Amino acid sequence: MRISSFTIYDRLTRAMQENLRRLYDAQESLATGKKINRPSQDIVGASRALAYKVSIKETQQNIKNIEGVTANLEITGGILGDATNALSRLKELSLSALNGSMSSEDREATAKEVKELKKQLLSLGNSSFQGKYIFSGLLTDRGAFDPGTYDYQGDQNNLEVKVGANAKVKENLTGNEAFAYVQSSHKVVTLEEGTKYIHYIPGQVIDATYPPNRVIIAISSTDDKSAVETELQGGPPYTSVEDTFSFDNIIQMTGKLQSALENNNTDRINAILTPIDDSIGQVTDARAELGARMNFTETEHGRLDNAVLGLRTLLSGTEDADFAEVISEVSKNQVALQALRNTGARLLSQSLLDFLQ
Repeated sequence: MRISSFTIYDRLTRAMQENLRRLYDAQESLATGKKINRPSQDIVGASRALAYKVSIKETQQNIKNIEGVTANLEITGGILGDATNALSRLKELSLSALNGSMSSEDREATAKEVKELKKQLLSLGNSSFQGKYIFSGLLTDRGAFDPGTYDYQGDQNNLEVKVGANAKVKENLTGNEAFAYVQSSHKVVTLEEGTKYIHYIPGQVIDATYPPNRVIIAISSTDDKSAVETELQGGPPYTSVEDTFSFDNIIQMTGKLQSALENNNTDRINAILTPIDDSIGQVTDARAELGARMNFTETEHGRLDNAVLGLRTLLSGTEDADFAEVISEVSKNQVALQALRNTGARLLSQSLLDFLQ
């Protein structure tokens, strides 16, 4: 069977094109460091590499989220630390004001420091970070506490941030979680044995329309809880309640202490001692909650760092070129191409006269 010159030329051309393609692919891998530069080179490998890249991007975003959450939690923890110090100072001043040697003038002077502590607590409650108020819930464009009434004006929502495929963490505390004074049940403390008692009553026990954090403090001549509650609800006048006042949060509580000092009202100063102690405990609990969240984010950060490292290793194994192998492939294709050129030159140099001789 005779092979025509056209067939020889066609096959030689195809062989050279294929050899040039392999040489180009090898040189491209050498230049880019990747063995997959186009999906057509390895459809399965390219698909797997794309999945790894998407996972890496998602994981890196979660790491950024964690870093943002951690920054917020650290700042919030520092603010609550300052609040704890202010409350501790309030307790010192209150105990000092109850000293029998203190005059009304001395208590009025103490009230001035309490006033400054109230300003400090208001400033802490209205702290902001990166242009957003920290304790306002999701209403981050407004201060958490009204500077006139000290009422909370944020909402009760927490900002949850995605830090993993199925994991979220709260990056904030609301003003009520951090600064509200919570009285869970009616409690009675003796002020003067047999003559005076301090009643700490959740506001909604007296009136359901009161804010959930309202506490009513009543100074009474009886320790009968029902009698005091009935009197405060407008029932039969037992006339046992000598004085009442209320507040929703530690800023308002500090204002009540300031007023009691200015008016030399030792009964009220005594009555506020227990809420100060309770507030210190509540703020400490809030700081513990932040600490637990920070421990979680720290652990999650380490896990995600390891996940990124593992994904990068898999991605490298899928798409990165072996330079020694690629260099060998380049050399092999160059030798093959040169041999093909030499063979082609000899074959194509023959003419029809060469076959007629």
